[in-house]
Amino acid sequence: MSEINIGEPAPDFRLPVSGNKEIGLSDFRGTRHVVLAFYPFDWSPG
Repeated sequence: MSEINIGEPAPDFRLPVSGNKEIGLSDFRGTRHVVLAFYPFDWSPG
């Protein structure tokens, strides 16, 4: 996977959710704002 730079659209991805379903980033495009937050590991101060 290539590096994503600031201001570029994030690539689509799908994740499991409750009810044996999946949700993807493309499910939100064009309808609302989405914030993606990445952190280095659980319980980090950031």
